[in-house]
Amino acid sequence: MQEQRIKRLREVMKQQELPALLITNAYNRTYVSGFTGSSGYVLITPNRALLLTDFRYMTQGPQQAKLFEVIEHKPKAIETVAELLQHEGITRLGFEQVDVTYGDFLSYQAGLTGIEFVPTSRLVEQIRIVKYDAELQIMQEAADLADQTFSHILSFIKPGIAEKAIALEIEMFIRKMAEPRLPLKRLLLPANDLPCLMVKQAIACSN
Repeated sequence: MQEQRIKRLREVMKQQELPALLITNAYNRTYVSGFTGSSGYVLITPNRALLLTDFRYMTQGPQQAKLFEVIEHKPKAIETVAELLQHEGITRLGFEQVDVTYGDFLSYQAGLTGIEFVPTSRLVEQIRIVKYDAELQIMQEAADLADQTFSHILSFIKPGIAEKAIALEIEMFIRKMAEPRLPLKRLLLPANDLPCLMVKQAIACSN
C-alpha cells in the first residue's frame, strides 16, 4: 500500500514540477510512510523516500517505514534536510503551507539557503481521498468492530453501573476482539495503545 502511495505522490509532484516535497503534517507522514511516531519528517524526491526522525525512533522507524531510508536527523532537523537536498542537487522544495507556521518558514529560509520554496495546498490530502482496496478493508474492519462493541455494551449496561465501568468494558472488549487480528503489530505498541490501533488505522485511511 505504501508503494502505491509513494508512486502516486511522485506523479503529482511531477505534474507540479516539484523535485522534492517535505511532509511535516503528522497524519500525512503516517499515511505516506506508515510511521506512527510522534516526531519526524518525510522527504520525497524522484529517487529517494526518506524518513527523518530523532534517536528515540531509530528502531521503530525502520520497522514501520519499510520502503524508506530512515535517517537520524541533527538537533536542527532542517540542517539534515539541507544536506540531503545538496547531495541530490535539488534547489526547489515543496512544503505543506497549511501545516508550516510562519516561525517554521523563517527557520527553513535561514537553514536552506539557495532553495526555492514552493507552497503546496493539501497535496497529500488530495491523494488520500482515493481509497485502495486494503484501505477499504481496514475501514470495514474498524466499522465491524465498532458494531460488535456497541451490540456487546447494550447487554452490559444496567441501572447503577458507573460510566468508568462501562468505559473499561468497552476498552477490554475492543482489546479482546482486536488482538487476534494484529498478532505482529501488538509487539510494537505500548499496551494501552492496542485497543485504539484499528481506530487509528481507519482514521488514517478515511481522512
